[in-house]
Amino acid sequence: MKPVVLIKREKSTKGFITLEIIISLFIITTVISSLFSVFFGSQYFLSDSETVGELIYRNRLNLEEARALGYRDIETLVSWREQEEHLEEELSVKRFYDFSKEVESRASWNSNFLELSLGLKSFVSDWKQSVGSNTCFRNFKDRSGIEQKGNLDISENLSTDIDVVGERAYITTDSSSGPNFFIVDVSDPLNPVFVSDNFGTGKKISSLHIAGRYAYVSTNSTAKQIQVVDVFDSSNPNLLTEYKLPDPSSTTTPTSIFYKDQKIYLGTGKHDGGLEFHLIDVSQPGTPRHLNSWEIDAKVNDIIIKENFAFLASVNPFPLRIIDLSDYFSEAIKVFVSSPSNDGQAGQNLSLVNNFLILSRSVFIRVPDYDELVVFDISDLPNPIIKDTFRFGETTRGVVGRENLLAVATTWGSENKELQFFRPDESYEIGLPESHNLSEKPVAIDCEDNFIYVVTESPSKLIIFEIL
Repeated sequence: MKPVVLIKREKSTKGFITLEIIISLFIITTVISSLFSVFFGSQYFLSDSETVGELIYRNRLNLEEARALGYRDIETLVSWREQEEHLEEELSVKRFYDFSKEVESRASWNSNFLELSLGLKSFVSDWKQSVGSNTCFRNFKDRSGIEQKGNLDISENLSTDIDVVGERAYITTDSSSGPNFFIVDVSDPLNPVFVSDNFGTGKKISSLHIAGRYAYVSTNSTAKQIQVVDVFDSSNPNLLTEYKLPDPSSTTTPTSIFYKDQKIYLGTGKHDGGLEFHLIDVSQPGTPRHLNSWEIDAKVNDIIIKENFAFLASVNPFPLRIIDLSDYFSEAIKVFVSSPSNDGQAGQNLSLVNNFLILSRSVFIRVPDYDELVVFDISDLPNPIIKDTFRFGETTRGVVGRENLLAVATTWGSENKELQFFRPDESYEIGLPESHNLSEKPVAIDCEDNFIYVVTESPSKLIIFEIL
């Protein structure tokens, strides 16, 4: 029997090798594609990161420049936009509060490969400018009316001035032998209460201006024309120093005072042998230093400062006087704005809002063509233009002007004692007022937040109104 030989036949691997090669190529291609994707993706990522960093840098730089500009002069900080090839930069500026603005810097990159936009926000404040400045709301939104709140009897003596800062009202009187400098807590407008009611400076006070921890007051005295009161401890104010004007004005009597940028601007009564407008350095409040004086040849009833210009309310025929103090060590340039009628009546009070200056005037004789309220456009200084006028037939005793509110205290003998409210439009056309009767004759008014504060004559009383 023939032996059976078993022959082992090898299976063909040709098809499997081909498949393995195809699979291997697919895997290699996928890996290489992934590597390319990762490589170029990382390049895009790095490119995006660099762009993000550049946009953040641009925003930070723009905000730093905005802060620097706002510190120098908050009013010059305005919106702008610039475009350069793929890069666009924009600074959006909105008023947040007086002397504070909300600023947003936005930098954007726009190309065929990338669109990206980043923004940073901040708030810019000019604290130096805010010291001693009006802290009343610049714009009253959604006003529906005026409502009288609380009141407080201050003194049996004649009130002379009021300045309200934060939750404190500072009120002065003409007493020389008793209390004449009062501090009132007005945090609850329905129930104002004394913080200090027994402090006296020893001289009759004609006007005051609060700046930080100090009250600068002008006296109705020829002995010492300026007093500086430290009000840091409002329950215990103290007289820091007194100052006498140098000759030839050493015997003059002050009538008005204004503080700005560590300087005092002092107005006096007409002085035949002296000067009526003075500039004093109070960068060291305990040691005032006289800088210069100028002749006005008339009593100065009120003072307000804008940039390098001083505006003085004085008697007719020049109820408004403008003085260029760009170089206050030299002779100032003076501009006298004449009045169309009644030389015997005077510019009484001043208020400033943006490029509009409001002058209120007194009345000794009622004259048909005499306007007691005059609004000037001062955008082209030193050449003011009369924007609008109004006739009360009454003497004005105080004025507060804001962007959409104008409050004026008026009186005529014992007949009329009123607080008048106008609602000016954007161009400061003032229209007709709303009148609110007062129980006593007003002497001065001030505004803080959305409240108007009035002090009356004798007896002295504080009355509070809310702008609703």
